[in-house]
Amino acid sequence: MGITRRLVEAGRGGLMFYYYGRKGQVAHRYPPPSRDIVVEPFAGSAAYAHRHLAHLRQVVLVERDPTVCAMWRQILEPSQSVDDLCPPLDAGDDTTNLFHIAAAASGGGPYGRLKATPFMAVNVARFRARLARDLARWRAVEVTLIEGDYRLAPDLDATWFIDPPYQGHAGSLYRHGSTDIDYPVLAAWCRARVGQTIVCEGEGADWLPFAPLTDVVGIAGKRNREMVWYGGHPFDHGRLVV
Repeated sequence: MGITRRLVEAGRGGLMFYYYGRKGQVAHRYPPPSRDIVVEPFAGSAAYAHRHLAHLRQVVLVERDPTVCAMWRQILEPSQSVDDLCPPLDAGDDTTNLFHIAAAASGGGPYGRLKATPFMAVNVARFRARLARDLARWRAVEVTLIEGDYRLAPDLDATWFIDPPYQGHAGSLYRHGSTDIDYPVLAAWCRARVGQTIVCEGEGADWLPFAPLTDVVGIAGKRNREMVWYGGHPFDHGRLVV
């Protein structure tokens, strides 16, 4: 199902909402878009598009998870205020609000309901403090939301930021994870994109000739190596594409 509206953004270097596997921490490591259209076929919280919104004319988000799509639909709805999306939360409150849960648990989960701790209440308050600004930025850009498989993305000459569930265990923790993906088919699809293509993965992935991008320190100090593959003309990325 496709919906085109003028929508939200979350500020350079930030993210619209917390989500497992988000790229907010490393979005600045990827080349900036060489087109004024960004397509994210595994959208999640769309951290890459979020970072570059000020320079974009259009964003296309494709997402299979119905909960994530529900959050984007709320963001897309121009009548929705900060209090509508994410009302104030106090320690001790029970909540099923999707934005409360994402902010309180920093994208961990999944949770259907939470009882807010003081720490969670602080996280929600911080999220609310920037939400109005983020909504205004996204609502200045044309955004198309498509609920479904990545192959529903329209064929556009665009910057393609492709961040699928990672091959192996890390990618199995999504509602629609790595076990649902035929990686050779995905590899061929990535190679066929027109424009600038950036594909994200983790160390050990072998479905494209990935190269190291950066190391990220995760939960409990665990260090993870982010990998990347670039498609398109080398000038699109400001670096050599191999």
